[in-house]
Amino acid sequence: MSDRRKQPNSSRTNLGLARTWQTLVRTRNVAAEDVLISALDSDDPAIQKAAIEGLLDRLSAAETRILLGRWHTISDEIKAMVNERPSRISGALRNAVLDGDSQIRRNGSGAACYFREFDLIHALINAAEDNSNAHAELAAATVLKLAELLCDELSRSDDFSKQRASKLTKSHVVDSLEKSVQRYSRQKHSEIVLSFLMLADRDNATLKKIMQVPHHACYLPVVEHLTYSSHTTVVRLLLSYLEDARAPAPAPARLPPGLPAIRIRA
Repeated sequence: MSDRRKQPNSSRTNLGLARTWQTLVRTRNVAAEDVLISALDSDDPAIQKAAIEGLLDRLSAAETRILLGRWHTISDEIKAMVNERPSRISGALRNAVLDGDSQIRRNGSGAACYFREFDLIHALINAAEDNSNAHAELAAATVLKLAELLCDELSRSDDFSKQRASKLTKSHVVDSLEKSVQRYSRQKHSEIVLSFLMLADRDNATLKKIMQVPHHACYLPVVEHLTYSSHTTVVRLLLSYLEDARAPAPAPARLPPGLPAIRIRA
């Protein structure tokens, strides 16, 4: 008897909660935002889940910013729920990675990597090159992390359409990295140089020019990464140069001890 009595009560409770969430999602009352956001702190996983679903249904710019401000405290399960509807938050990530609030900027950078938002690399490069930006190092580090994730996608995707999309993304990303590397004397971020080497092809015109002009501002950083980086695609790039017997050596340059002259075909 006790089980029979509990079941209807439980059902009525669940129905009541469902109606409450529906009301919160549909209402235009801004107070609903505070209720949904506060529910994320609940110890009850069911309430947290309902809260995030409600937020995703009505997500405004203000709510997105608040959600990203809590990104470092949100569970992996909740993040996975957000990942099922990435379009609801991806548009706000561009603002987040450039936000004036340090925590939101860090969280936005982490979320950009979580959602693999490669389109943000161009904005992050601009942020890294801004000498007045106190978070320039974070921007450069995020560029490198996204480059690593893109390399992973390019190596793992067996789906032709996804592979084609990844290659198109790579082309756009390399274009942005290439332009930044050409401006190395202004930004001097080793992470951007490494990202470029991870994704550039051996016949990339900018890379060949750098390697043939020892006085280029980016020459030594490129040679250093080619020499010491353990990243698979960089090692593969280096081997492609070393195995090419036809490649002429670049013009003489004073290299730091331990950095070999690498032969690059013109």
